Amino acid sequence: MNDLDGAIRACEQGLEKLANNPAPLMAVINLYAAKGEYNIAITKCMQLYGAQSALLQLVLTEPKSHLGSSISPEMEEEGSIAR
Repeated sequence: MNDLDGAIRACEQGLEKLANNPAPLMAVINLYAAKGEYNIAITKCMQLYGAQSALLQLVLTEPKSHLGSSISPEMEEEGSIAR
């Protein structure tokens, strides 16, 4: 209980044993994010979706200060961002 590192180890073992099952990968993504290790979480997410998009790569290489950039007025007007 309350052992993120232990839960991550369990999920990593599950990834080895259940290579075709996305559940352990989905769980480990959430665990790394909960732990604040966002670069690892995003990298694992890219594995889940099989994506190597330039946008995700940019997020991994940009300083953290850019990750919380402001929302554009257009997005607020469209209502696509909930506040």
